Amino acid sequence: MDSMTVTLSLRDVFLLVLWLLAAGAMLYFILVLRRILAVAESFQRVSKDIEGLMPKVKVILEGAEGFLTGAQALVREGHQAARDVTGMTGAVRTVVEEAVSQITLILTPIRLVASAVKAVQDLTQRFAGRWLDSEEETEDSDEERDF
Repeated sequence: MDSMTVTLSLRDVFLLVLWLLAAGAMLYFILVLRRILAVAESFQRVSKDIEGLMPKVKVILEGAEGFLTGAQALVREGHQAARDVTGMTGAVRTVVEEAVSQITLILTPIRLVASAVKAVQDLTQRFAGRWLDSEEETEDSDEERDF
Protein backbone atom coordinates (compact mmCIF):
# COMPACT_ATOMS: atom_id res chain seq x y z
CA MET A 1 0.00 0.00 0.00
CA ASP A 2 1.07 3.22 -0.90
CA SER A 3 0.91 5.59 1.87
CA MET A 4 -0.16 8.95 1.21
CA THR A 5 1.81 11.64 2.75
CA VAL A 6 0.44 15.00 3.50
CA THR A 7 2.93 17.68 3.85
CA LEU A 8 1.95 20.97 5.21
CA SER A 9 4.20 23.82 4.91
CA LEU A 10 4.34 26.67 7.33
CA ARG A 11 2.70 28.84 4.76
CA ASP A 12 -0.26 26.47 4.55
CA VAL A 13 -0.62 26.52 8.33
CA PHE A 14 -0.58 30.32 8.38
CA LEU A 15 -3.14 30.42 5.56
CA LEU A 16 -5.35 28.02 7.50
CA VAL A 17 -5.08 30.12 10.67
CA LEU A 18 -5.70 33.26 8.65
CA TRP A 19 -8.76 31.65 7.00
CA LEU A 20 -10.10 30.56 10.42
CA LEU A 21 -9.59 34.08 11.78
CA ALA A 22 -11.32 35.58 8.75
CA ALA A 23 -14.24 33.16 9.15
CA GLY A 24 -14.51 34.00 12.88
CA ALA A 25 -14.35 37.71 12.10
CA MET A 26 -17.09 37.26 9.50
CA LEU A 27 -19.28 35.43 12.01
CA TYR A 28 -18.66 38.10 14.63
CA PHE A 29 -19.39 40.83 12.05
CA ILE A 30 -22.65 39.09 11.16
CA LEU A 31 -23.65 38.88 14.84
CA VAL A 32 -22.80 42.55 15.42
CA LEU A 33 -24.66 43.51 12.24
CA ARG A 34 -27.74 41.58 13.45
CA ARG A 35 -27.61 43.42 16.78
CA ILE A 36 -27.25 46.75 15.00
CA LEU A 37 -30.26 45.91 12.82
CA ALA A 38 -32.29 44.90 15.89
CA VAL A 39 -31.41 48.19 17.58
CA ALA A 40 -32.35 50.06 14.39
CA GLU A 41 -35.72 48.28 14.27
CA SER A 42 -36.33 49.12 17.93
CA PHE A 43 -35.39 52.71 17.24
CA GLN A 44 -37.86 52.83 14.33
CA ARG A 45 -40.64 51.40 16.52
CA VAL A 46 -39.89 53.89 19.27
CA SER A 47 -39.76 56.79 16.82
CA LYS A 48 -43.14 55.70 15.37
CA ASP A 49 -44.55 55.52 18.90
CA ILE A 50 -43.17 58.97 19.62
CA GLU A 51 -44.66 60.31 16.40
CA GLY A 52 -48.00 58.81 17.45
CA LEU A 53 -47.72 60.41 20.88
CA MET A 54 -46.75 63.86 19.62
CA PRO A 55 -50.35 65.01 18.92
CA LYS A 56 -51.37 63.84 22.39
CA VAL A 57 -48.40 65.63 23.95
CA LYS A 58 -49.31 68.74 21.98
CA VAL A 59 -52.89 68.60 23.27
CA ILE A 60 -51.65 68.07 26.82
CA LEU A 61 -49.26 71.01 26.54
CA GLU A 62 -52.00 73.23 25.17
CA GLY A 63 -54.28 72.17 28.03
CA ALA A 64 -51.51 72.81 30.53
CA GLU A 65 -50.96 76.24 29.02
CA GLY A 66 -54.65 77.04 29.44
CA PHE A 67 -54.58 75.73 33.00
CA LEU A 68 -51.55 77.85 33.84
CA THR A 69 -53.17 80.92 32.33
CA GLY A 70 -56.29 80.29 34.42
CA ALA A 71 -54.20 79.71 37.53
CA GLN A 72 -52.33 82.97 36.96
CA ALA A 73 -55.63 84.84 36.59
CA LEU A 74 -56.92 83.20 39.77
CA VAL A 75 -53.80 84.21 41.68
CA ARG A 76 -54.14 87.79 40.41
CA GLU A 77 -57.80 87.86 41.51
CA GLY A 78 -56.80 86.45 44.89
CA HIS A 79 -54.21 89.18 45.36
CA GLN A 80 -56.76 91.83 44.36
CA ALA A 81 -59.33 90.37 46.78
CA ALA A 82 -56.74 90.41 49.57
CA ARG A 83 -55.97 94.06 48.81
CA ASP A 84 -59.71 94.86 48.82
CA VAL A 85 -60.21 93.09 52.14
CA THR A 86 -57.24 94.96 53.61
CA GLY A 87 -58.71 98.27 52.43
CA MET A 88 -62.15 97.40 53.77
CA THR A 89 -60.68 96.35 57.11
CA GLY A 90 -58.87 99.67 57.39
CA ALA A 91 -62.07 101.56 56.53
CA VAL A 92 -64.12 99.56 59.05
CA ARG A 93 -61.46 100.12 61.71
CA THR A 94 -61.57 103.88 61.06
CA VAL A 95 -65.38 103.94 61.27
CA VAL A 96 -65.42 101.85 64.45
CA GLU A 97 -62.75 103.98 66.12
CA GLU A 98 -64.69 107.13 65.24
CA ALA A 99 -67.96 105.60 66.49
CA VAL A 100 -66.31 104.55 69.76
CA SER A 101 -64.93 108.05 70.30
CA GLN A 102 -68.37 109.56 69.58
CA ILE A 103 -70.05 107.10 71.95
CA THR A 104 -67.46 107.92 74.60
CA LEU A 105 -68.23 111.62 74.17
CA ILE A 106 -71.95 110.89 74.56
CA LEU A 107 -71.57 108.52 77.50
CA THR A 108 -69.35 110.80 79.58
CA PRO A 109 -72.11 113.34 80.37
CA ILE A 110 -74.63 110.50 80.73
CA ARG A 111 -72.37 108.88 83.33
CA LEU A 112 -72.12 112.18 85.17
CA VAL A 113 -75.92 112.54 85.16
CA ALA A 114 -76.30 108.89 86.24
CA SER A 115 -73.86 109.47 89.08
CA ALA A 116 -75.76 112.56 90.14
CA VAL A 117 -79.10 110.69 90.01
CA LYS A 118 -77.59 107.84 92.04
CA ALA A 119 -76.30 110.32 94.60
CA VAL A 120 -79.73 111.93 94.84
CA GLN A 121 -81.35 108.50 95.25
CA ASP A 122 -78.89 107.59 98.00
CA LEU A 123 -79.58 110.89 99.82
CA THR A 124 -83.31 110.42 99.41
CA GLN A 125 -83.12 106.92 100.84
CA ARG A 126 -81.03 108.10 103.77
CA PHE A 127 -83.43 110.94 104.60
CA ALA A 128 -86.45 108.68 104.08
CA GLY A 129 -84.88 106.11 106.41
CA ARG A 130 -84.31 108.72 109.11
CA TRP A 131 -87.85 110.07 108.68
CA LEU A 132 -89.32 106.57 109.07
CA ASP A 133 -87.13 105.90 112.09
CA SER A 134 -88.31 109.07 113.77
CA GLU A 135 -91.99 108.23 113.02
CA GLU A 136 -91.58 104.75 114.51
CA GLU A 137 -90.15 106.24 117.66
CA THR A 138 -93.11 108.60 117.86
CA GLU A 139 -95.61 105.81 117.40
CA ASP A 140 -93.92 103.76 120.10
CA SER A 141 -94.15 106.57 122.56
CA ASP A 142 -97.85 107.07 121.67
CA GLU A 143 -98.49 103.43 122.34
CA GLU A 144 -96.69 103.65 125.59
CA ARG A 145 -98.92 106.48 126.60
CA ASP A 146 -102.06 104.47 125.92
CA PHE A 147 -100.97 101.85 128.34
